Amino acid sequence: MPSHRYGYARASTLDQSTSVQREALKAAKCDRVYEEQASETSRSGRNELNRCK
Repeated sequence: MPSHRYGYARASTLDQSTSVQREALKAAKCDRVYEEQASETSRSGRNELNRCK
């Protein structure tokens, strides 16, 4: 069965960018990158993080 590599990029504020994280995940050959910009401090409110589980 083929294995898949998933990545997660997150910026805490709208002023920040996930571009550096995205490039690093691309270099790591992630098949799918989940990304969000949120100020949520608890993991339960991070929808994209929850999706990649």
